[in-house]
Amino acid sequence: MALDDGSQEIRDVDRQIKEDQQVEDLKRSLPWFIGVALVVVLIVAGRQFWEVRQTNMAEATAVEFNQAVTLIETDQAAALIAFDDIIDNGPDGYAAMAALRAGALAERMGDKDAALRYFLKIAENDAQPKRLRDLARVRAGYLALDQGRDRTMGVLNGLEAEETAFGMHAKEIAGLAALTLGDYQTALTYFETIQATADLAPRIAGRAEEFAALAHLGAEGKSLELVTQTQPDGLLDLMDDVLAAPAGQPTNENETQEDGTSGN
Repeated sequence: MALDDGSQEIRDVDRQIKEDQQVEDLKRSLPWFIGVALVVVLIVAGRQFWEVRQTNMAEATAVEFNQAVTLIETDQAAALIAFDDIIDNGPDGYAAMAALRAGALAERMGDKDAALRYFLKIAENDAQPKRLRDLARVRAGYLALDQGRDRTMGVLNGLEAEETAFGMHAKEIAGLAALTLGDYQTALTYFETIQATADLAPRIAGRAEEFAALAHLGAEGKSLELVTQTQPDGLLDLMDDVLAAPAGQPTNENETQEDGTSGN
Protein backbone atom coordinates (compact mmCIF):
# COMPACT_ATOMS: atom_id res chain seq x y z
CA MET A 1 0.00 0.00 0.00
CA ALA A 2 1.44 3.35 -1.12
CA LEU A 3 1.98 5.99 1.41
CA ASP A 4 -0.12 9.14 1.16
CA ASP A 5 2.49 11.88 0.76
CA GLY A 6 -0.13 14.60 0.21
CA SER A 7 0.70 15.01 -3.50
CA GLN A 8 -2.92 14.54 -4.55
CA GLU A 9 -4.02 17.31 -2.24
CA ILE A 10 -1.30 19.55 -3.66
CA ARG A 11 -2.46 18.85 -7.21
CA ASP A 12 -6.05 19.60 -6.24
CA VAL A 13 -5.00 22.88 -4.66
CA ASP A 14 -2.95 23.83 -7.77
CA ARG A 15 -5.89 23.03 -10.02
CA GLN A 16 -8.20 25.11 -7.90
CA ILE A 17 -5.77 28.02 -7.96
CA LYS A 18 -5.56 27.81 -11.76
CA GLU A 19 -9.33 27.69 -12.08
CA ASP A 20 -9.68 30.67 -9.76
CA GLN A 21 -7.06 32.52 -11.84
CA GLN A 22 -8.96 31.76 -15.03
CA VAL A 23 -12.15 33.07 -13.48
CA GLU A 24 -10.39 36.26 -12.46
CA ASP A 25 -8.88 36.65 -15.94
CA LEU A 26 -12.32 36.19 -17.47
CA LYS A 27 -13.80 38.79 -15.16
CA ARG A 28 -11.12 41.26 -16.15
CA SER A 29 -11.55 40.51 -19.87
CA LEU A 30 -15.33 40.50 -19.86
CA PRO A 31 -15.77 44.28 -20.22
CA TRP A 32 -13.40 44.23 -23.19
CA PHE A 33 -15.34 41.42 -24.88
CA ILE A 34 -18.60 43.24 -24.23
CA GLY A 35 -17.16 46.45 -25.65
CA VAL A 36 -15.99 44.72 -28.82
CA ALA A 37 -19.38 43.06 -29.23
CA LEU A 38 -21.14 46.40 -28.86
CA VAL A 39 -18.85 47.99 -31.44
CA VAL A 40 -19.59 45.18 -33.91
CA VAL A 41 -23.33 45.54 -33.30
CA LEU A 42 -23.14 49.31 -33.78
CA ILE A 43 -21.13 48.95 -37.00
CA VAL A 44 -23.60 46.45 -38.45
CA ALA A 45 -26.59 48.54 -37.37
CA GLY A 46 -24.99 51.70 -38.75
CA ARG A 47 -24.24 50.01 -42.05
CA GLN A 48 -27.80 48.79 -42.37
CA PHE A 49 -29.15 52.24 -41.50
CA TRP A 50 -26.87 53.85 -44.11
CA GLU A 51 -27.93 51.35 -46.80
CA VAL A 52 -31.62 51.90 -46.08
CA ARG A 53 -31.10 55.67 -46.09
CA GLN A 54 -29.24 55.52 -49.43
CA THR A 55 -31.95 53.34 -50.94
CA ASN A 56 -34.69 55.70 -49.77
CA MET A 57 -32.74 58.70 -51.05
CA ALA A 58 -32.21 57.07 -54.45
CA GLU A 59 -35.88 56.20 -54.73
CA ALA A 60 -36.92 59.75 -53.82
CA THR A 61 -34.40 61.22 -56.25
CA ALA A 62 -35.64 58.93 -59.01
CA VAL A 63 -39.11 60.41 -58.59
CA GLU A 64 -37.69 63.96 -58.62
CA PHE A 65 -35.61 63.19 -61.71
CA ASN A 66 -38.59 61.82 -63.64
CA GLN A 67 -40.66 64.83 -62.64
CA ALA A 68 -37.91 67.17 -63.87
CA VAL A 69 -37.74 65.32 -67.20
CA THR A 70 -41.51 65.65 -67.57
CA LEU A 71 -41.24 69.41 -66.99
CA ILE A 72 -38.90 69.87 -69.96
CA GLU A 73 -41.79 70.05 -72.42
CA THR A 74 -44.07 72.19 -70.25
CA ASP A 75 -41.87 74.47 -68.13
CA GLN A 76 -38.19 74.54 -69.07
CA ALA A 77 -37.21 77.03 -66.37
CA ALA A 78 -38.83 74.88 -63.68
CA ALA A 79 -37.15 71.78 -65.14
CA LEU A 80 -33.77 73.47 -64.92
CA ILE A 81 -34.37 74.42 -61.28
CA ALA A 82 -35.37 70.83 -60.52
CA PHE A 83 -32.23 69.48 -62.20
CA ASP A 84 -30.10 71.97 -60.25
CA ASP A 85 -31.57 70.69 -56.99
CA ILE A 86 -30.69 67.10 -57.92
CA ILE A 87 -27.18 68.16 -58.96
CA ASP A 88 -26.62 69.85 -55.59
CA ASN A 89 -28.33 67.34 -53.31
CA GLY A 90 -28.81 64.03 -55.12
CA PRO A 91 -26.62 60.89 -55.14
CA ASP A 92 -23.64 61.02 -57.52
CA GLY A 93 -25.28 58.95 -60.26
CA TYR A 94 -28.44 61.03 -60.40
CA ALA A 95 -26.47 64.26 -60.02
CA ALA A 96 -24.44 63.41 -63.13
CA MET A 97 -27.52 62.46 -65.15
CA ALA A 98 -29.24 65.65 -64.03
CA ALA A 99 -26.22 67.70 -65.13
CA LEU A 100 -26.31 66.05 -68.57
CA ARG A 101 -30.01 66.79 -68.89
CA ALA A 102 -29.56 70.34 -67.64
CA GLY A 103 -26.71 70.94 -70.08
CA ALA A 104 -28.78 69.72 -73.02
CA LEU A 105 -31.74 71.80 -71.85
CA ALA A 106 -29.64 74.95 -71.37
CA GLU A 107 -28.26 74.51 -74.89
CA ARG A 108 -31.81 74.06 -76.20
CA MET A 109 -32.79 77.27 -74.45
CA GLY A 110 -29.92 79.09 -76.16
CA ASP A 111 -27.70 79.53 -73.10
CA LYS A 112 -24.48 77.94 -74.37
CA ASP A 113 -22.37 79.25 -71.49
CA ALA A 114 -24.63 77.57 -68.95
CA ALA A 115 -24.68 74.38 -71.01
CA LEU A 116 -20.89 74.38 -71.11
CA ARG A 117 -20.73 74.76 -67.32
CA TYR A 118 -23.09 71.85 -66.78
CA PHE A 119 -21.09 69.53 -69.04
CA LEU A 120 -17.78 70.56 -67.49
CA LYS A 121 -19.21 69.91 -64.02
CA ILE A 122 -19.34 66.24 -65.01
CA ALA A 123 -16.18 66.17 -67.11
CA GLU A 124 -14.07 67.54 -64.25
CA ASN A 125 -15.52 65.27 -61.57
CA ASP A 126 -13.10 62.37 -61.13
CA ALA A 127 -15.68 60.50 -59.07
CA GLN A 128 -17.73 59.89 -62.22
CA PRO A 129 -17.03 57.00 -64.63
CA LYS A 130 -14.54 57.95 -67.34
CA ARG A 131 -16.91 57.21 -70.22
CA LEU A 132 -19.45 59.60 -68.72
CA ARG A 133 -16.80 62.27 -68.18
CA ASP A 134 -15.58 61.84 -71.76
CA LEU A 135 -19.11 62.15 -73.13
CA ALA A 136 -19.62 65.39 -71.20
CA ARG A 137 -16.20 66.69 -72.29
CA VAL A 138 -17.02 66.09 -75.95
CA ARG A 139 -20.36 67.82 -75.59
CA ALA A 140 -18.58 70.75 -73.96
CA GLY A 141 -15.94 70.72 -76.70
CA TYR A 142 -18.47 71.27 -79.48
CA LEU A 143 -19.98 74.14 -77.52
CA ALA A 144 -16.55 75.68 -76.91
CA LEU A 145 -15.79 75.96 -80.64
CA ASP A 146 -17.40 79.41 -80.68
CA GLN A 147 -14.90 80.55 -78.04
CA GLY A 148 -11.73 79.90 -80.02
CA ARG A 149 -9.14 77.15 -80.27
CA ASP A 150 -7.40 77.81 -76.96
CA ARG A 151 -10.65 77.49 -75.05
CA THR A 152 -11.68 74.45 -77.08
CA MET A 153 -8.41 72.61 -76.50
CA GLY A 154 -8.55 73.48 -72.81
CA VAL A 155 -12.00 71.94 -72.60
CA LEU A 156 -10.87 68.79 -74.43
CA ASN A 157 -7.99 68.49 -71.96
CA GLY A 158 -6.06 65.93 -73.99
CA LEU A 159 -9.01 63.72 -74.92
CA GLU A 160 -8.14 64.26 -78.60
CA ALA A 161 -4.98 62.18 -78.05
CA GLU A 162 -6.94 59.07 -77.04
CA GLU A 163 -7.78 56.33 -79.55
CA THR A 164 -11.30 55.79 -78.24
CA ALA A 165 -14.80 56.47 -79.56
CA PHE A 166 -14.90 59.77 -77.69
CA GLY A 167 -11.30 60.43 -78.70
CA MET A 168 -12.40 60.41 -82.35
CA HIS A 169 -15.02 63.06 -81.59
CA ALA A 170 -12.38 65.06 -79.74
CA LYS A 171 -10.05 64.84 -82.75
CA GLU A 172 -12.87 66.14 -84.93
CA ILE A 173 -13.40 69.07 -82.56
CA ALA A 174 -9.68 69.82 -82.47
CA GLY A 175 -9.57 69.66 -86.27
CA LEU A 176 -12.51 72.04 -86.56
CA ALA A 177 -10.89 74.45 -84.12
CA ALA A 178 -7.71 74.45 -86.21
CA LEU A 179 -9.64 74.73 -89.47
CA THR A 180 -11.64 77.77 -88.40
CA LEU A 181 -8.40 79.43 -87.26
CA GLY A 182 -6.77 78.83 -90.63
CA ASP A 183 -4.28 76.27 -89.32
CA TYR A 184 -4.98 73.93 -92.22
CA GLN A 185 -2.06 71.54 -91.76
CA THR A 186 -2.96 70.81 -88.13
CA ALA A 187 -6.58 70.35 -89.10
CA LEU A 188 -5.60 67.99 -91.89
CA THR A 189 -3.51 65.92 -89.48
CA TYR A 190 -6.50 65.40 -87.18
CA PHE A 191 -8.92 64.55 -89.98
CA GLU A 192 -6.50 62.16 -91.67
CA THR A 193 -5.89 60.43 -88.34
CA ILE A 194 -9.62 59.90 -87.98
CA GLN A 195 -9.83 58.50 -91.50
CA ALA A 196 -6.95 56.11 -90.82
CA THR A 197 -8.70 54.61 -87.80
CA ALA A 198 -9.81 51.03 -88.34
CA ASP A 199 -13.49 50.08 -88.05
CA LEU A 200 -14.55 53.69 -88.05
CA ALA A 201 -18.26 54.45 -88.34
CA PRO A 202 -19.32 55.73 -91.76
CA ARG A 203 -20.75 59.00 -90.48
CA ILE A 204 -17.67 60.27 -88.69
CA ALA A 205 -15.45 58.90 -91.46
CA GLY A 206 -17.52 60.80 -94.04
CA ARG A 207 -17.30 64.02 -92.07
CA ALA A 208 -13.54 63.59 -91.64
CA GLU A 209 -13.17 63.15 -95.41
CA GLU A 210 -15.18 66.31 -96.12
CA PHE A 211 -13.31 68.36 -93.53
CA ALA A 212 -9.97 67.06 -94.83
CA ALA A 213 -10.96 68.21 -98.31
CA LEU A 214 -11.69 71.67 -96.91
CA ALA A 215 -8.32 71.70 -95.17
CA HIS A 216 -6.62 70.80 -98.46
CA LEU A 217 -8.40 73.70 -100.18
CA GLY A 218 -7.36 76.07 -97.43
CA ALA A 219 -3.77 74.88 -97.58
CA GLU A 220 -3.80 75.60 -101.32
CA GLY A 221 -4.91 79.16 -100.66
CA LYS A 222 -8.47 78.70 -101.91
CA SER A 223 -11.37 80.35 -100.07
CA LEU A 224 -13.74 78.18 -98.08
CA GLU A 225 -16.63 78.55 -95.71
CA LEU A 226 -17.26 76.38 -92.71
CA VAL A 227 -20.17 76.21 -90.34
CA THR A 228 -18.29 75.74 -87.10
CA GLN A 229 -21.08 74.77 -84.78
CA THR A 230 -21.36 71.13 -85.86
CA GLN A 231 -23.64 68.78 -83.91
CA PRO A 232 -22.92 65.21 -85.10
CA ASP A 233 -26.06 63.08 -85.02
CA GLY A 234 -24.16 60.07 -83.75
CA LEU A 235 -22.98 61.89 -80.64
CA LEU A 236 -26.49 63.12 -79.88
CA ASP A 237 -27.82 59.58 -80.35
CA LEU A 238 -25.16 58.31 -77.96
CA MET A 239 -26.10 60.93 -75.40
CA ASP A 240 -29.76 59.90 -75.66
CA ASP A 241 -28.73 56.28 -75.03
CA VAL A 242 -26.76 57.28 -71.92
CA LEU A 243 -29.59 59.45 -70.59
CA ALA A 244 -32.00 56.54 -71.04
CA ALA A 245 -29.88 54.34 -68.75
CA PRO A 246 -30.72 54.24 -64.99
CA ALA A 247 -28.77 56.85 -63.08
CA GLY A 248 -25.79 55.44 -61.25
CA GLN A 249 -25.85 52.37 -63.51
CA PRO A 250 -23.75 53.26 -66.58
CA THR A 251 -24.35 51.22 -69.71
CA ASN A 252 -21.92 48.47 -70.62
CA GLU A 253 -18.50 49.76 -71.67
CA ASN A 254 -18.50 47.61 -74.81
CA GLU A 255 -21.90 48.97 -75.79
CA THR A 256 -20.58 52.50 -75.30
CA GLN A 257 -17.63 51.91 -77.56
CA GLU A 258 -19.87 50.32 -80.17
CA ASP A 259 -22.44 53.12 -80.02
CA GLY A 260 -19.72 55.73 -80.00
CA THR A 261 -18.35 54.43 -83.29
CA SER A 262 -21.17 52.86 -85.23
CA GLY A 263 -23.59 55.61 -84.28
CA ASN A 264 -21.46 58.45 -85.55
